[in-house]
Amino acid sequence: DKPITDIYKFLGNFIIRNERSEQAQVEPLGLDQTLWSSTVLAADSVIGLVVYTGPETRSVINTRQPSNKKGKLDEEVNV
Repeated sequence: DKPITDIYKFLGNFIIRNERSEQAQVEPLGLDQTLWSSTVLAADSVIGLVVYTGPETRSVINTRQPSNKKGKLDEEVNV
């Protein structure tokens, strides 16, 4: 599948394989089962799974240093 650029959509499956049985249990994952990196919990604990989605995700891209922006007038004056 192609990457989804919408950060408000997440589709995945958590597959639980039992060593004694050939059958695997599949649990669907969606946005309702996700926590953002800076989430504050009101509960005592949470059981979680970390999903690495790659270097081109919005949260990773937003942590980069911004580039300096120059206006056209600044470029003309500083020639």
